[in-house]
Amino acid sequence: MQAYAQAIGPALDALQERHGLQWQVLDGFLYPGHSVRRMHATPEKTGVGLMGRLANAVTAADIPLITEATVRELWVNAQQRVIGVGYERPDGTLEHLACDALILACNGFGGNPAMVRELLPEMRDALFAGHTGNDGSAIRAGWTSTPSAACSGSTASHCPICWPQAAPRGACLATRSGAISPATACSAPWPVATSPRTRLPI
Repeated sequence: MQAYAQAIGPALDALQERHGLQWQVLDGFLYPGHSVRRMHATPEKTGVGLMGRLANAVTAADIPLITEATVRELWVNAQQRVIGVGYERPDGTLEHLACDALILACNGFGGNPAMVRELLPEMRDALFAGHTGNDGSAIRAGWTSTPSAACSGSTASHCPICWPQAAPRGACLATRSGAISPATACSAPWPVATSPRTRLPI
């Protein structure tokens, strides 16, 4: 958590200076437990606006971006280093891509009730109103490729939800710190089978 806190400021600055993203600090509310306004947003103040600006920045930087691709496999060499991924297209086609490095990045496992019960039993009855894509697939991928990898730290609850007229309130379960997900694609060509490699299904 400390690493994230120390890196987020420079990351936002870099996105603005290098890629033209414009940030503004939201001053209409404080997150629970915060004493300082820290919530940054693009002028649209929506997730769609943020994603659109990030996509435009990626295009402008000539970075290949693969969408509609769900990672299903990791491929590792004899030293257990990840050398590629297999991803599924909407029509069920499985394609492959090689990589020198793989970043697993996600939003946790709150959308997977079984994993919540297993890893966060104290939050098993918490309301989840996030994206169903937060299914823990990246954590499983991390465990598959590096059995010692684990999700540790404190629980983060997020996005308060209010019902009208004296109905109960709740918060959607986010994740424990350190969660990972198969989302980052690599641009190297898929290698020919000149060296031993192993398929690790996710």
